[in-house]
Amino acid sequence: MDAYYLTDNATNLTKWNFPAVSIQGNSYLIVFASGKDVIDSGGDAHTSFSLSASGEYLAIVRPDGTTIDDSFSPVYPEQFTDISYGIPAAGGVSVFFQNNTPRAVNGSAAYPGVVKDTNFSEDRGFYSAPFALEITSATPGATIRYTLDGSKPTASSGDDLFRSHQHHDHDLGEGDRDL
Repeated sequence: MDAYYLTDNATNLTKWNFPAVSIQGNSYLIVFASGKDVIDSGGDAHTSFSLSASGEYLAIVRPDGTTIDDSFSPVYPEQFTDISYGIPAAGGVSVFFQNNTPRAVNGSAAYPGVVKDTNFSEDRGFYSAPFALEITSATPGATIRYTLDGSKPTASSGDDLFRSHQHHDHDLGEGDRDL
């Protein structure tokens, strides 16, 4: 890998030079974008730059210093703790993997994106009077499903609250309800 480069800057394609290591067939190299620019005691490489969890440019560049082998351009998507993002073993577009697999082939359980957290117009608690509850999500195209009997909603059970950026006020009705 020596002479290949990794960069987070489209105008500086030779920002970080991979260490002089060989990767055998069916093997993996872990590189941490930590900004430390070291090889740690476990033999893992750390780049001279760190990456933003909110997404930015990232490219691997050939030894000529000008040919981009692959890149996330203009940016890779927002990243999340302990959620792996990459290309499936069979190829195709990048996805979020259900399980991270350092030093192993990416798993097959994958998702095209991550749903943003839901937001409730009222705090959880016990209430003795009915009120309108608004539940929203910033994820475009998301569907919020709910049940009133405590069971887990699925694609075929539960009620749809909304799709995309629409919202729906739901009257919880009479009596005490635990949110």
